[in-house]
Amino acid sequence: MPGRLLMTDQAADGGIRKPFVDRPEWCILYTMRRTQLYLDDELWGTLRIRSQQAGTSVSDLVRQAVREKYATGPASRQQAMRAFAGIWKDRTDLSDPEVYLRELRKGSRLKRVR
Repeated sequence: MPGRLLMTDQAADGGIRKPFVDRPEWCILYTMRRTQLYLDDELWGTLRIRSQQAGTSVSDLVRQAVREKYATGPASRQQAMRAFAGIWKDRTDLSDPEVYLRELRKGSRLKRVR
């Protein structure tokens, strides 16, 4: 229930801070899979130094690099879908999809389901 008082937080100086208020009834969960990588000493050292400089973990650096290299954004996904659309339009070995769908719809399956 939004606005419900949950608890108060004690400040480091012993004083009491404002109470926490419950958030709406939703949350976002992220699922991750654990994996193991074999890195040579040079690459490991580079990642370790970069992670210290960035104030993050080696794992986070690896995730960022994989996202940049392999996980594409919405714009490139849309471009790929547009390139894929109509890829079979000039094939002569396929029957007309409209005729195929009409043949499927002539069946008695709908009558049996009702």
